[in-house]
Amino acid sequence: MSLFHRLEVSAVLLAASLTLTVGCQQQPKAEPITDPDYVSVESEKVLGDTKRLIDATLNQEIDPLLELTHPNTLKMMGGEEKARELMQLVFDQVKALQLNYDRFVPVGDPTFYRTPQYEFAIIATEAHATFPDDSLDQKGAMIGMRKVGSDKWTYVDYNDQTKDQIYTILPELPRNIELPETLSKLGSQ
Repeated sequence: MSLFHRLEVSAVLLAASLTLTVGCQQQPKAEPITDPDYVSVESEKVLGDTKRLIDATLNQEIDPLLELTHPNTLKMMGGEEKARELMQLVFDQVKALQLNYDRFVPVGDPTFYRTPQYEFAIIATEAHATFPDDSLDQKGAMIGMRKVGSDKWTYVDYNDQTKDQIYTILPELPRNIELPETLSKLGSQ
């Protein structure tokens, strides 16, 4: 075997080894944040943000939704202007269906997690809506994310429609974080 061929084989083996090493690296595990001062301060922030998101949804206000939506979601929607158009389309459909929320609230206390690069907040939510001749019950969560050291949380709505895509939307979300149950159930009133 010539020296050139040996170098070529070595380069291929090295590339394969690096690919396997990088591809098999485990995502960092999230550690729960239990410091009472942190939890108190950040709970107030994320519950306030969740209230703003819920109010904006109920009042069909797009700007606060765009401001608090995680950039990956906006990117997947085609950018901020396309997201604005899609949100307006959804609001128009809600009006056409005569869908009225009589309950849309956070449930329980938020939970917080940290990796070396990111912090996550999980805020469980429940909603009940009615429309002519039927009703809708929903369970889900707002998943907040920010870089360690940042003050600004942005969110992804975790529900029956997004639960199968959540790790595509938020690839940084560690799989060891237990996410709440999701539900979308139609029922007569």
